[in-house]
Amino acid sequence: MRRKEILGCVSWVLLLYCIGTARSQCTGGCSLAYGSYLVKENDTLDNILNLFPGVTRTDVQQSSGLSDPNVIDKGSSLKIPFSCDCINGSFLGHNFLYAVRSGDTYEKIAKYYSNLTSPAWLQATTSVLPTQISDKGSLNVAINCSCGNPETLLDYGLFLTYPLKAGDSISGLSSRYNVSRDLLQNYNPNADKLGSGLVFIPSDTLDQIVKFFPPVTTAAVQQSSRLPNPNFINTGSLLSIPFSCDCINGNFLGHNFVYAIQSGDTYEKISDHYSNLTSSAWLQATNSYPETRIPDTGSLNVTINCSCGNAEVSLNYGLFLTYPLTAGDNVSGLSSQYKVTADLLQKYNPSVDFKLGSGLVFIPVQESKGRQICGEDYARWEMKIDVVLNLLPRKVSGMGNFNNEDD
Repeated sequence: MRRKEILGCVSWVLLLYCIGTARSQCTGGCSLAYGSYLVKENDTLDNILNLFPGVTRTDVQQSSGLSDPNVIDKGSSLKIPFSCDCINGSFLGHNFLYAVRSGDTYEKIAKYYSNLTSPAWLQATTSVLPTQISDKGSLNVAINCSCGNPETLLDYGLFLTYPLKAGDSISGLSSRYNVSRDLLQNYNPNADKLGSGLVFIPSDTLDQIVKFFPPVTTAAVQQSSRLPNPNFINTGSLLSIPFSCDCINGNFLGHNFVYAIQSGDTYEKISDHYSNLTSSAWLQATNSYPETRIPDTGSLNVTINCSCGNAEVSLNYGLFLTYPLTAGDNVSGLSSQYKVTADLLQKYNPSVDFKLGSGLVFIPVQESKGRQICGEDYARWEMKIDVVLNLLPRKVSGMGNFNNEDD
């Protein structure tokens, strides 16, 4: 939506009006949403959890990818998981019961919650006037959330409630959360440049990712990726996608996945869906559609290369990982990560410069006990997702203000 068509909510007071008008009704929620909590000085995980009763240390550790829950850095962001409920049939959110402290004001409480709420919203959703907050007792802190908007895209049902801060921009958030600028703007049509308020950021789910790899199942990916809890997967983590490694047309080893074309697709967009396990050039080479004439419907093949090993290098490996190199990768780092020697990695990938940060390499990940096996391979897929839940998207309007220098 173009900027001139957007009625921005320029303050939290006006933001309340937007909530009341654009989201005046809801009929149901979804089982999971996230709130982005910005860690402040002297915060501890236990103190933070006191603000979110019902959320456990394990929940936050898993959803935020904390290796040590006792160590959280100032300025880092935690993902607080909660159910996204239809409150009084009026809006989507979740009520957390807050224990009032002596001297509390709505401004102080909003800051405690890292601006996931606001003074005006607190007053609007409680029956207590700002001058009548007691020194004890409790009140509800309603945090807004989203279950999606089928008019925008049906592929997303898990959302992060993100409080914008000075310096945030649509391009920065797009890069940070691996979603397109257009998608962010479509889910938050009332956002403008003021750098305050809330926006809802869509996340992939494991079920949605598996749809790109038919007939791979969610259970197979959970097992191959050794996910202790399939409900929590973190941005930037890696999944192993198992598939058969076939000899395609007698020319090369790979596997064809059937991709359902969406209107507006380009080979570059499709490549992004597959986290660079393929490329726009390879897609064009293995399909009959010219780049400029991809139809709006139908299907095409997404061919992912694989390896069954090389008898001249070693007979001890027959299961390989197709790994898309990224910036910062090098042969010693991958050698340490996958517990194979740097020399063996280089021999299996003789023409590869591991420092280039692009292209595919094949990593031996399992001994085959003196024989080469082919028929199953793995692709290492860089995650753009956070959690594994099949959530029902519902129509919800966004709110907040981007500090958007790009438009």
